Amino acid sequence: FWAKLDKAVPPRCYPLPTHAQTELFSLLNASVDEVAKHEKAGIPTLIDELRSTLKLSASTARAEEGDGGGGGLRDLFSANSLKETMRRIAAKYDEVLGKRAQLDERYFFLPQPPPSRGTPASVPASPCRGAARLSRVGEEPSELLTPLRSRPVTDPPIPRGTPVSSQLEAITWLKSAVSDVPPTPSAPLRRFFELCDASPEDRICARLDELCGRVRTCLDETDDAGELDERCDYARRLYLRMLQRLLSGEEARGHHNFTTLLANESFHRSLFACCMETVAASYSVNSMAFPAILEIVDLAAFDMYKVIESFVFHEPELPQQLRRHFGVLDVTILESLAWAEGSPIHALMKVYT
Repeated sequence: FWAKLDKAVPPRCYPLPTHAQTELFSLLNASVDEVAKHEKAGIPTLIDELRSTLKLSASTARAEEGDGGGGGLRDLFSANSLKETMRRIAAKYDEVLGKRAQLDERYFFLPQPPPSRGTPASVPASPCRGAARLSRVGEEPSELLTPLRSRPVTDPPIPRGTPVSSQLEAITWLKSAVSDVPPTPSAPLRRFFELCDASPEDRICARLDELCGRVRTCLDETDDAGELDERCDYARRLYLRMLQRLLSGEEARGHHNFTTLLANESFHRSLFACCMETVAASYSVNSMAFPAILEIVDLAAFDMYKVIESFVFHEPELPQQLRRHFGVLDVTILESLAWAEGSPIHALMKVYT
């Protein structure tokens, strides 16, 4: 607009000179008569509202001729008075907003932070009432919340974890979780075995050795032998820890004979797959990126899907990074892998159709 004008116009000039108005109306496809009608009704109303809201005298609020139309209003937006001006305008806006609408238009003045590289873009905050708050002058914009929800201003800010800090958190948790777990079934776990018709301990230990051996075989060419043994040991101990927790949960539900469950081959392979996936995700083992574990332990994706929810539920201290990881796995399996040819879900659907 300014580049198209053949005569200079002071930036603060209001109303604009005739030639500038003509050019502006042309760009906006606006009618001169309609604008003039709204101008006569709107500007006096704006002055009256500003006078009331900002506690101005009539002389201060009057738009004087010869100074660009600003008069005393221009002083309201000077560096010395801007903070108080914005506070009063925001208070008035909140008052009017609560009576007339749900849409908080101040949302559109606040910048949204760009999504982090490598992560899916989040749903933008809603411009609904309660979602946006005008920031004070000189302060960072306040956080935008979801529709009709607001966090108390006394809540401490929640720092966002970086990929490195999230990985360190996962590794620290993993080492702590298995530090006091023996590599063989503990006494509390053996108690559950004794409730079976025949103790499954030997079979469970043999299966664990077999599955760890499969992992070592598949990763032997890509990882350091010492690290590989350590990670297999973590998966083994985590498996025993989670098996005990799952059985304790079943006992709390009134089950006292675990023969059928502990004889289920897919259950054990699925639980081990979740444990190995936890280790791989914690250490970011690229050679074991999902769904590699399914092929390694000869497991159907749908069978693992049935165990993921219980696995996450019975480990309340599982770091958020790993919770999100299993959430992605859950969706991936349900949307695609579970429907592959030969998946047990097809036989299951035939039974119920």
